[in-house]
Amino acid sequence: MKHRFERSGPGSPRLFKHDFLERLSSVHFAVPLFIYVRIIYFFSEQAFLQMELTIPVFAGFSAAGVLLWMLTAYVWHQTVSHFKNTSAIIRGMHTLLQGLHYQAPEDGRRVMISPFVSIPLAIGAYYLFAMVLPDDYLYAFYPGFLAGYLVYDLGHYALHQLDIKHPRWVLLRKKHFRHAHAATCSEDDINNYFQHGHFRPDYSKH
Repeated sequence: MKHRFERSGPGSPRLFKHDFLERLSSVHFAVPLFIYVRIIYFFSEQAFLQMELTIPVFAGFSAAGVLLWMLTAYVWHQTVSHFKNTSAIIRGMHTLLQGLHYQAPEDGRRVMISPFVSIPLAIGAYYLFAMVLPDDYLYAFYPGFLAGYLVYDLGHYALHQLDIKHPRWVLLRKKHFRHAHAATCSEDDINNYFQHGHFRPDYSKH
């Protein structure tokens, strides 16, 4: 199994003219892990120690949080991810949230959502949930929601970066690439990427 750790460079499109903002838009996969595992642990610990939730109640509300994330991801994917707009500002916001894996799928630092985007969204989600859930249930529901996001984002990263030769994994990766790049490349382009690791979709067609 080969694991590619390509960094953002000349082959990756820029999001910002300012170098500092550009660096913030590039993230190593371990950074979201470091951030969100700690947050998930904190809320889970407080759910038991401070809120005194039982294991079944905690598991139930955590599962509900995961399910809500799955629904959120599905709605996002079916609407915003395929939204077409000619406005440069809208396109920039979409790319910032969606990542640059359409343009540079081999760049491991441009697949996951940057924390400087995901953290404000996570804070907003917390206060939104706090408006409708009591504190004790919130401390179980919220870490479940974050865990759903983290597994989703890491799974997406794995599809791009883990070059596992198992037939089922290869089939899953090809299916993902076909869907993501259907408007920007041909079947030959995708096969060439899996054989040689060179892939440059024509994003101007997307």
